[in-house]
Amino acid sequence: METTYVSMTDPPTDRPTPTPPPTEYLSIRITDAHTNWSKIKIVILDYEWYISYAEHGTSGTNPHFHVLLPGSGQRDSDRIRKRLKTAGYTGNRQLSVKLNQNGLSSVV
Repeated sequence: METTYVSMTDPPTDRPTPTPPPTEYLSIRITDAHTNWSKIKIVILDYEWYISYAEHGTSGTNPHFHVLLPGSGQRDSDRIRKRLKTAGYTGNRQLSVKLNQNGLSSVV
């Protein structure tokens, strides 16, 4: 009986090393009906990446979106806040933008 031995490397050498997730990112909360996602999406389309999800709130009567974007400082926060205000989102009840430094993988 003949035995064949196959050696494999871990990870495969033909795949690029994945880029680690960013440590800093912008966390945005926008209160609006879920049917208005296109109004928000147009504001963030030029970002390298985004993560978004829709919620209805604890009581089910407060539709809103959470959006995560690349960002690393007050300038980035101010830029997206200005864009969203131009799109009609103003005040703390409709819009919240925070810079987080706890690593994107911790929120995902």
